[in-house]
Amino acid sequence: MVSRVEAIHEDSAMGAFLGLLEADIRGGRNLNTLPEDLAQTMLANANHAVNLDEVIDESTSLKPCSLNIT
Repeated sequence: MVSRVEAIHEDSAMGAFLGLLEADIRGGRNLNTLPEDLAQTMLANANHAVNLDEVIDESTSLKPCSLNIT
């Protein structure tokens, strides 16, 4: 059974950001294609199995990515 869980704490800055993002998407503003290397990486990893409960050990490096939002 799936049920909705009410949020205990809502981040007003995140809510404002998501509202702005939604307005831009609805209005077709500030939308670009994904960079080719990012798109290719996403496609290459699309069928990989993922264990969301897997523990990430300390030796794993999570590489940040930068988005060019204009």
